[in-house]
Parts: sequence; C-alpha cells; structure tokens
Amino acid sequence: MRSQGKYSEAEIVYRQTLKGMEKVFGEDHPDTLACVHELGDVLYDQEEYNAAEEMYRRATEGRQTIM
Repeated sequence: MRSQGKYSEAEIVYRQTLKGMEKVFGEDHPDTLACVHELGDVLYDQEEYNAAEEMYRRATEGRQTIM
C-alpha cells in the first residue's frame, strides 16, 4: 500500500500489525522494532514528522538495548 501512495491505509495496517507483534513478541523484539521503524516511514511520508521521529527514536532506542 505504501508503495502505491496509500499512506493512510498503510498507517492503519502498520498500527494493527504493530499491536499484534507487541502482543506476540514483545515491545523490544527485533521484528517489532522493524515494524515501528516502518510505521515511522509511513508517518514521514504523510509529513507527520513529530510522530515519525517518535517512532524512529523508539526503534533506535529499542535496538540499542538489545545489542
């Protein structure tokens, strides 16, 4: 969806996916953090820069704690 420019639809899908991944894998699992980063990309594409930065920061900090 994102590659088709359907950013608002992609955001919904990423948020739902993230919720499920957090439940199944936990908040600091590498796959969950990758999804957080992807959600950041979708938010950035929609010019929601503060929200995107929050997602990027969460992904970066999470990756640092698991290394």
